Amino acid sequence: MEMKALGCVIDPDFAATVSNPLASQRFPFTDVVLCIYHFVYFHTMARYPYHTDATIEYMENHLEDFDHHKDVFS
Repeated sequence: MEMKALGCVIDPDFAATVSNPLASQRFPFTDVVLCIYHFVYFHTMARYPYHTDATIEYMENHLEDFDHHKDVFS
């Protein structure tokens, strides 16, 4: 539950912080928001008490998308 609450705070904060980037910053800022989004949703789904093939697929997709965007923090 803590991660879902954190996601409710972090996603809007990051979105507000990076909502008006310069043209050169637009793609890195979008990657930051997407990376955090996918991390929060992966973690939230990982805490489900049981999983189906569908939830595992959703988690795999969020993890792949997180992995795709994480280099923005390098």
